[in-house]
Amino acid sequence: MTNINVVTTFSQDGYRCYGRKFLESFVKYCPNVPIVAYHESLDSLDFVADNLTWRNLDHNSKRLAFVAEHGADPEKVSNALHYSRQSIRFCHKVFALAHAASTAVAEVPFVDWLVWIDADVLFHGTPDWKSVLPDYARLSYLGRKHTHTECGFVGYRISDPKVRTLILDMEQYYTTGEIFTRDINDRHDSRCFDICRERSQVGRDRWHNLSSGIIGSHVWPLTMLANFCTHQKGPARKLTRYGGIVR
Repeated sequence: MTNINVVTTFSQDGYRCYGRKFLESFVKYCPNVPIVAYHESLDSLDFVADNLTWRNLDHNSKRLAFVAEHGADPEKVSNALHYSRQSIRFCHKVFALAHAASTAVAEVPFVDWLVWIDADVLFHGTPDWKSVLPDYARLSYLGRKHTHTECGFVGYRISDPKVRTLILDMEQYYTTGEIFTRDINDRHDSRCFDICRERSQVGRDRWHNLSSGIIGSHVWPLTMLANFCTHQKGPARKLTRYGGIVR
């Protein structure tokens, strides 16, 4: 299989609630796949694995500037009733992804695929990477009819310069403030991905929709991803699986 790196991020509370369990399950079933975990100033990095790299997201200057500019606005920080009014909460993923992509490109050997996986995922088997990330594809994602993509799992083939440009555009969606010039429903990371994908130079024939033809909003369990992992998406699933809720 081609060279793959995985990236994720979580807050301190997120790590304690679900992040560590995610890392434990990932390194168990994917011991040879490098993973970078962006944390928010954890006091103790108490989980160690040969394929795990820790990075402090609080040291990302672009994210710091974005949060400093917009973090005092309650309509942007956190509104549990509507995810489109939680722009600060959902910016962390994009800044972590963009930094991981820029560093992975400079690494030797050259990274082919960079795969984003949300930290509230649990692995229970070894992925069939060739099926999830087919040779023809440049993007692999969970598209949904009539709504935005489920971005808990997205594969980016960063060996393609057009994909790297797409990721840079996603970062600039935040840093330029474009996110706040758009409709309220476009102010989160999944719409950022959809908008930037649609206007990118990555050909549609290179988009691999893992949930093609599947009806409904919770598509993950109906795709091949369910063969090796589950997504504890949303407060109800976190309460059931972990006994706690971290929004």
